[in-house]
Amino acid sequence: MGGIDPSVQCIRGTLSCCFLRKEFMGREISASTYRVLSYIVKYKYTNHGLSPSIREICQGCSFHSSSQGHYHLLRLESLGLIDRYARRPRSIRLIGEQWQLPEDRDA
Repeated sequence: MGGIDPSVQCIRGTLSCCFLRKEFMGREISASTYRVLSYIVKYKYTNHGLSPSIREICQGCSFHSSSQGHYHLLRLESLGLIDRYARRPRSIRLIGEQWQLPEDRDA
């Protein structure tokens, strides 16, 4: 699976996600879990930092059930790659994610 450039420029700033690798802390990440992580990063990049919903993750990763999406999100949380707030939709935070406002170009 192809990765994403770890430092992607967008209109609102820089998303730094240098953790995109298939192994974390010596534990192999399954292809499906890696696909979910990649989808989240791509979605956040193209939507200016907004997190995808569970349904969008399932559609984007071709899962037939939302429970599959939940499973992979829990797996990513247990590995320390994402963080979520309970009972808040679209609250996925990538660990190591940093947004910086672009410098004023008019000055």
